[in-house]
Amino acid sequence: MLAKEVIRETLFDYLKVHPEDIEKKEYKALEKLALGAGSKLGIPEPRNDEEREASPAAKYQQWKQDIKAEERNLENAVQAGDLAVNLELRELQWKLDAAVKRGSHKREADVRKEIAKTVLRRETELLDKPCAREVTDTYVLKRFNQLEEFMSDPLRFNPEKPPKLVERKNADYYTKDMRRLNSRVHLSFGKDNGRLQRGIANLKAIKGMPRK
Repeated sequence: MLAKEVIRETLFDYLKVHPEDIEKKEYKALEKLALGAGSKLGIPEPRNDEEREASPAAKYQQWKQDIKAEERNLENAVQAGDLAVNLELRELQWKLDAAVKRGSHKREADVRKEIAKTVLRRETELLDKPCAREVTDTYVLKRFNQLEEFMSDPLRFNPEKPPKLVERKNADYYTKDMRRLNSRVHLSFGKDNGRLQRGIANLKAIKGMPRK
């Protein structure tokens, strides 16, 4: 029975360390296999609610909910900060426009300095967030580009709507972003991956295969 449980655990562990593949057909096929592995392998069904909540399938379903909630909550939080900055920049933009129309060069220079300070403040705040896993690197990069473009010509460009937390159009960025989210749901991606490798090693040992 232990060998069968290890097989099932390994399937779920693999799924949980590859959130970037969650929409792929291959992932969905493996998910179906993992969710049905208990009955196919003859593993007894949970006898009560406590056992059901502790089952690999229940933990996997909770993980799926957690990673979606994590993306939604983090995105709302970081975008709220940038929307507040946009309001500041919009107000400074109006002041700059008024100064230019009045021909007040000193006032114009002062407002441009305020714009630069506001942009630098937000960029500094964002730089601290990836280290705390509070935002993805691609969000920071896109937001930096938005802020720098606005600062280059505040009378031509308007503050842009904050980007999405996860980049879904670029496969490499998407993988990196989803793993960043996953590292918050779990202790770290590396530790989950290590657990997966231990599970594979156990499978090989059971089958008499060499461990590599």
